[in-house]
Amino acid sequence: MHRPATLSLKRRSSTDRLPGPRYAAGFGRSVALARDACHASTCAMKSALPPSPGDSQGTAPASSADPSVRDADPVVRAQGLVKSFDDAGRVIRVLNGASIMVGPGERVAITGESGCGKSTFLHVVAGLEPFDDGEVIVAGQRLAALSEDERTRLRRSDVAVVFQQFNLIPSLTVRDNVAFQARIAGRWDPAWGEDLMRRLGVDELASRYPEKLSGGQQQRVAIARALAVRPKILMADEPTGNLDEATSEAVVKAMNELVRFTGAALLMVTHSNALAARLDRRLRLSGGVFG
Repeated sequence: MHRPATLSLKRRSSTDRLPGPRYAAGFGRSVALARDACHASTCAMKSALPPSPGDSQGTAPASSADPSVRDADPVVRAQGLVKSFDDAGRVIRVLNGASIMVGPGERVAITGESGCGKSTFLHVVAGLEPFDDGEVIVAGQRLAALSEDERTRLRRSDVAVVFQQFNLIPSLTVRDNVAFQARIAGRWDPAWGEDLMRRLGVDELASRYPEKLSGGQQQRVAIARALAVRPKILMADEPTGNLDEATSEAVVKAMNELVRFTGAALLMVTHSNALAARLDRRLRLSGGVFG
């Protein structure tokens, strides 16, 4: 019997639940992920129907504000980002004018002390969280000019995000998990999907369900799913946070090789200096700015 596709958001451990603004931010990101999943499920049901005339097949419609930025060379350009949280009436500014540029094919690591705002910054430039001031242009799109649906479509096409929680769909096999996002975006290429699984070492697991996979295997599947759409940039938020050291090394090596192969840029948040050293450039976030 066919099992309905649902997204399971892993519950954080008690040690991950921090009070105040960081917990609020994490909750907000979980809500955004759930919203994306609901939007994706709706699109998946629609994709089973014949496309109507003029159907964009997941391509963002032209906005009256024309958010596209022509001749924008960087894949990511964030300028003067400011982001604050309210903690019981006390305003805490996490980002205080943070700026960054990531070129096509460039691999950049973001490091910093725990709680400094690394993940917050990544989620802002991925369009998962709003910001108070500044400007973000990703894949030629001004995030502030995009609607919520347009930002969702951007994350299903030119911007791919991999999280510490794998967020695989438990009722789908490995192969169908890899294909899920690309099918919704109208970019699914079965040959490329099989090649990705082979390169990431999960091709022999293609018919298994996520519950039968190890943590490292699940993260490899999540990376394959992200790259199946052939994005312009892969954003990874502590992708090895739930993995042991040896598995972390192997996963980052595989991810590094694949972004080089595809020509995609990589923006990765990590607490590991060793993993950060594998990338082209390392930026440290401190006091809300990059030093």
